[in-house]
This record gives sequence, C-alpha cells and structure tokens, in this order.
Amino acid sequence: MWLWWVLGFRFIGLFVLQWIKIFLPYANIICVDVGEEALKFAGSIVKDIIPINASKENPVEAIKRITYNEGVKAIIDFVGSTQTVTTYIKAVSSLGSYILVGLLGARGLMLPTHSYF
Repeated sequence: MWLWWVLGFRFIGLFVLQWIKIFLPYANIICVDVGEEALKFAGSIVKDIIPINASKENPVEAIKRITYNEGVKAIIDFVGSTQTVTTYIKAVSSLGSYILVGLLGARGLMLPTHSYF
C-alpha cells in the first residue's frame, strides 16, 4: 500500500507520521516537503520513509515513478494551499483519498473533481 504524506505543518505532521507507522506498520510512506532539514528529521524519527524534496524535483513525477504510475492510496495534506492541492491531487490513485488538514491560504480554494489516473 502506498501512502503519500505531505509534511507541511512540521509538528502536527511529525506526530501523525508516527501514528501512521504504529497503525499501518507495513505502509510505504512517501514524505514530501520543500525543506531538506524537515525531510531529514522525519527520516530520523521513522526510518523507512521515502523522502521527496519538492524544491529539487517534481513531486508528482517522482510519485508516479515510485508507484509504477499507480499513484498513492491516500494523501494527507498539512499545508492546504491552492498550489499543494492542485499539484498533489494528481498523485492520488483511482478510488484514493485526499485528506486536507491544513488550510494555509485556503481563501477561494477550488478542489478539482476529475480523476488523473
């Protein structure tokens, strides 16, 4: 099972990452952030994550490559900006879930309603 986790709000995101590994110990977790330090810290807490630095590579293309173009079953977005939603919704697999937790700059946020996979 592929789970994509957007590491936005650092404290809440790290807390949820630990809970995900407790309740879904065999889930493959892909952490995405724009800060290398945040990804390294998340990797020090949970050893078997797959980090993606969104400032260095296209996260959607990386997700497609990692999941063999299947996409991920769930995205937990702790940022909630228009940019993260419109970008990361493209990485959700068919019948996948996009969980929007953060609402950074959510004024006028439009959620796409069509499938990308």
